[in-house]
Amino acid sequence: MTSVSFDEYVAYTRQHFEEGLIRAGFHEVEAGWEGPVPHSAGTTRVVIELPPRFPFRPPRVGPVDHDAVPWSWHRDPDGALCLVAEDDHDGLWWTEAPALLEHVTAWFEHADTGWTDDRPDLDLDRYFHQSADRRLYLYDDLGQYLNRSVRFSPASNNTMRIRHGSRPRKTLKHSKDRFGYVADLGEVDVPPRTWADITVRLGSNADLDRRIREQSVAVIVLIYRRGTHEGAIVWT
Repeated sequence: MTSVSFDEYVAYTRQHFEEGLIRAGFHEVEAGWEGPVPHSAGTTRVVIELPPRFPFRPPRVGPVDHDAVPWSWHRDPDGALCLVAEDDHDGLWWTEAPALLEHVTAWFEHADTGWTDDRPDLDLDRYFHQSADRRLYLYDDLGQYLNRSVRFSPASNNTMRIRHGSRPRKTLKHSKDRFGYVADLGEVDVPPRTWADITVRLGSNADLDRRIREQSVAVIVLIYRRGTHEGAIVWT
């Protein structure tokens, strides 16, 4: 495929998709294409945004009123709907507007019923920015560290291993240990998106608040559960 035919393909695919949206009652706005999505509980207006790499990347779909749609594990941190899994790119099916809108309708139908029989993926990490710290933090049974201070010490292969210990009043100037705390978020039905959400779930934990203010905690390990499954996320 030459560069000209490639560009023509991209332009045609985009135009074809947009024409499908127009037929479905959408109109172009500054943020993308806005239109109605009917479902069993009513009709929700959404905005469909085509990314620069469309059609090779799927459109972003988000409700016009973010807070009018319940937050859940099926929404991205920016409020967009989770519609396309990383392993669901075969055939670029989303280039057909009716196919995409069918997925959007199905998303709202599942949301209307509370995502019954939902698979409890433990992917809380995707709701926060990835740390610049490239070391791998290793831990064993976190139950023994719950609501306690911990120390992470450097180990082989660029890893940090957990053990008991709190930050001493004076630390060695060249010490590479990092001090942290282990807390329990409990059952997480809606993923927290900010530190304020985290503190609400932790409740009154004066010890942790004090340690953070004093900068004696550099790593926070949060245990959480979805159904019978338990996960953990490490903040550095």
